[in-house]
Amino acid sequence: MSRRRFLGLTATGVAVAGACSACDGSLAAAERFAFANESPPADGAIEAYTTTPSVERGRILPLHVSSTRRNLRVEIRRVGWPAPTLADSRTVRDASVQGPGLPWPVTVEFDTTEFRDGLYFAEVRPTGQQLPVRYVPFVVRDPASVATVAVHVPFLTYQAYNAWGGASLYEFNSNGRRAASVGLHRPYDVFDGAGFLFYGDYQLAMWLDREGRDVTYLDSQDLDADPDVLRGRRLFVSAFHDEYWTETMRDRLVGFLATGGNAAFLGANSIYWRVEIDGDRMRCEKAGRTGRFRDVGQPESDLLGSWYDSHWFPYGRGAPWRALHTDHWIYVGTGMTDGDAIAGLIGYEWDQLSPHAPPGTTTVSSTVVEPGRRHEGVVVEHPSGATVVNVGTTYWPRFLTGGGPFPADGRVQRMTRNVLDRLS
Repeated sequence: MSRRRFLGLTATGVAVAGACSACDGSLAAAERFAFANESPPADGAIEAYTTTPSVERGRILPLHVSSTRRNLRVEIRRVGWPAPTLADSRTVRDASVQGPGLPWPVTVEFDTTEFRDGLYFAEVRPTGQQLPVRYVPFVVRDPASVATVAVHVPFLTYQAYNAWGGASLYEFNSNGRRAASVGLHRPYDVFDGAGFLFYGDYQLAMWLDREGRDVTYLDSQDLDADPDVLRGRRLFVSAFHDEYWTETMRDRLVGFLATGGNAAFLGANSIYWRVEIDGDRMRCEKAGRTGRFRDVGQPESDLLGSWYDSHWFPYGRGAPWRALHTDHWIYVGTGMTDGDAIAGLIGYEWDQLSPHAPPGTTTVSSTVVEPGRRHEGVVVEHPSGATVVNVGTTYWPRFLTGGGPFPADGRVQRMTRNVLDRLS
């Protein structure tokens, strides 16, 4: 893809909804936006990562930290409504600057026995100070969970765009020479170490908590490594930007759908690049075996009905969602009729109906984004009885909670409830 520009959080590091201890819990009050070509760069004062971005409840979460500040406070927070809740905290004394080579020694560990299933992040700050701050996102997965909804957090995609150490899988932030493979255990270089957490996965997790939904969480490597990760589930949910998948991940989803499981992709540009995992590295040469799924006879639209079309900048710019087939169950309770619009919902990336869309695909929205480019949101009824919803816009989760240039919208919330109620 061509150069991407992202919404930058303020360079001061005061970031997102409830992410700092001093925040008042209000999403609108806690978010500060700066529209820029790139996010604020990492300043190196504090850097941190974990080798277990998905940790099974009851196991140890290790954090690896490098810091120019000797005394640190590390707080673990679970994403929820109206703000993240404190799960545990530690004081680190005599922290030090680590060398450029990885892995770093473990700095601090947390026992997750008392943690709930969920999306979490660590906050690392100097003791007694709010800034500078570094975040480390991860999920806690409870193997005993009986939740019928599994929410996928795509840390492979986070790492694909991560240029910490010198290169990502993209030219724009790799000094013009992208890498063919990247490490999976390293700090994120953008948004104070949060990677893409605050772009959509965070908002979906907040809203699900507000709704009181019983869900379990997993990350990309869970889906790749564990053949039983979706056992007992009824609905697989993905938000925002789930772009990088292994063939095994795709096969697991195919098998899940073949046995009547359902899926909801509340984002866009999903299942696009085909990657390989080798130990703690991900390879994507963007050609041949590690190119696009559609180029090896496995277009994402075989599953999703629509596929990635384009992107639109600056971030925050959006086109209207124009409703179609409003007699469909997804629109129940929204009051919408054909042609009604939800302003600004389409962006910054979107999907369009594919010529490979399988039979049983219903187009529930259709918008001319710009001349020659369209957006379509679709619902696919597969022969197995599986239903797949692909809204085809990365802004969808932002309209669940609101914040910044994105208003909370009751129609988007109701459609999401309809998906969860019917498919879970």
